[in-house]
Order: sequence, then structure tokens, then C-alpha cells
Amino acid sequence: MALAMMADEWLMDCESPEATERLAQRVARGLRGGEVISLEGDLGAGKTFFTRVLAHALGVVDNVASPTFVLQRIYAVQDGPVRTLFHYDVYRLEHYDELADLGFEEMPDDAVALVEWGGKFVSALPAGTVRIIFEVTGDEERRVQVLNAPAGW
Repeated sequence: MALAMMADEWLMDCESPEATERLAQRVARGLRGGEVISLEGDLGAGKTFFTRVLAHALGVVDNVASPTFVLQRIYAVQDGPVRTLFHYDVYRLEHYDELADLGFEEMPDDAVALVEWGGKFVSALPAGTVRIIFEVTGDEERRVQVLNAPAGW
């Protein structure tokens, strides 16, 4: 995994699913609660895969599945500073007001929200939202850009 970092921005080439797993595990170690993360990229770019690895790295023991048709899944986290993982898929939403109904403002301080397809509504997401953008560059290769990464990631 090649990594280029600036203050709050990363750009990396993940040459395999294992490299993407390492990235998700690294992000999970840096989470403290209160973060909203927008996962962006085309269909099949790895958003749900990344979410599944990150969730298990946090301590989620349940099967992690995409909430495409239910919009939201909530997972309990076993230990650590993050106690709840909110997993959203906003692919089917069409209007900004639908995003507001998801309740980011009411999210507990010890929770993290992952928003698949968040790029559709980036200006409506809370200030400080971390953006992770996946670009398919080969069969298993991905270029991943992280914007607005908190210090310590």
C-alpha cells in the first residue's frame, strides 16, 4: 500500500483487498466516536467491503451487510471508545431533506456513522465529515483518497 500524506489528506494505492483491509483497520484504530465518514466511489469500488472490515476491527461481531434497501443498520461495538456503528446507504435517496431525516445531529458521542454514497450529498453532511473516495484502478486495485482526516489517523 503506497501512501502519500498531507496534513488532513491521504492518497494511497491499495494493490489488493488485503491492502484495503489494512487501511480499514488503520482507520478503525483512529476512531474515538463522533465521526461521520462518507464512503464514495462507483458500484463495486469497495465501500461495503471497507465497512465490513472496519466494523470487525472496531469489535462488531454481527454480520455486516449493506443497508441499501433499509437505508440504515446499527451495530453494537463490543469494547473501545466507539460503542455503536451506524451504517447508512443513501444511494436511493434523491433529496437533501431525506438525508436530514437520518438524524446525524442526534448521534451519540460514542458512535460513528459510515455513509455509503455520501458524495451525493456532501454539502448536507455534518461539518468535519471525513470523505473516503474509492477509485477502481484494476481488478483488485484501488486508489483511495481520504479528505479531512483527523489528526492521529
